[in-house]
Amino acid sequence: MVSGTFKAEYDDDAARQVVSKVDNITSKIAGSSSGEWEQIFYDASVIDRGQKVRIQIEGIFSLNNISTEKAFIIEFSCDERGKIN
Repeated sequence: MVSGTFKAEYDDDAARQVVSKVDNITSKIAGSSSGEWEQIFYDASVIDRGQKVRIQIEGIFSLNNISTEKAFIIEFSCDERGKIN
């Protein structure tokens, strides 16, 4: 699961709400999955003129005394009313 703080504001040129700020991105194992997750890095980029946010997350997943570095990218969209999903 990935969560964070997103701010949207009205952009006159786009005539809609767009993402203006992204902070405090955190990630954790969703549901009842086994193992442990430690996030060590994230980088968030506002793309498509503020209509999307692309977040790269890196961390260490550990299970049964074996640790593996993992990285993934997730995107969120901002609708014209500023709802992030």
